[in-house]
Order: sequence, then structure tokens, then C-alpha cells
Amino acid sequence: MKKALGTMLILIVSLVLVGCSAGRQTATGLGSVTFELFNQNDELIKTRTVEFVEGDTLLGLLQQNFTVYCPTAEGTSSTACDYTPTWGIFLTGLDDIHAFDSSIEYLAFYINGEYATTGVDGAMIVDGYVYTFKHVLL
Repeated sequence: MKKALGTMLILIVSLVLVGCSAGRQTATGLGSVTFELFNQNDELIKTRTVEFVEGDTLLGLLQQNFTVYCPTAEGTSSTACDYTPTWGIFLTGLDDIHAFDSSIEYLAFYINGEYATTGVDGAMIVDGYVYTFKHVLL
């Protein structure tokens, strides 16, 4: 019984530690990444390759190179990007592409052509990766 309780305690502590380490990812070295922005007609309208250094975040790199809009706690959009929803920070706009009406549109986020399973704050920064944002109408 004590062994089972000890095992369960170790499992719970491990899960808590893993959960606490999730969140905003930072770069661990030097390199460059490419950002692509597509409009609602699936046309590439901007591409930009940027350098990163250790400690950079993907959101920070985006904010240095584009006008970035994120949701607020009230459901509006803001360039502050200081609200983090449970599932992570997502974008409602980049430069002139706005997806402010979430009932009919959104910005899809892809990493190397694969649909991202995290918000921009949880995406790893890897040298040579391509981060794509597509304006999607529902």
C-alpha cells in the first residue's frame, strides 16, 4: 500500500512539474526562422526571415517584425498581447490581416506546414523552421 501511494505521489509531482514547465518557449541558441502570412484567398502576401538569439520568444520575434494583435480577456483585440488564454496565446491579426470576428474567421497557425497544436507562446523556436499564418474564413 505504501509503495502504491509513493508511486502515485511521484507521478502526481512529475505531472505538476511538467505542467509548470509548459508555457512560453524561448530559443536556446542562435539561428533564423521564416514567417509567412497568407490572406483569405490563400495568397502569400508577406514572408520575412528573421534572426533569433537565445532567450527570444516567437511572440517577441513577431512583435519586432509585424503589428501583432491578440485577444484580450474581454474578447476584443489588442497589440499588448498580455492576456494568456488557457490554451495559449493565439493571434487575431498580423499587420493588415485581421481576424477579429471569431464567429466567421481566424488565423490558422502552422509550423513547417503542419497545423500547430499550441499557441505561439508554446511553439519551440528552431533554426530553419517556417511559421505560417493563414487568414481562414469559416
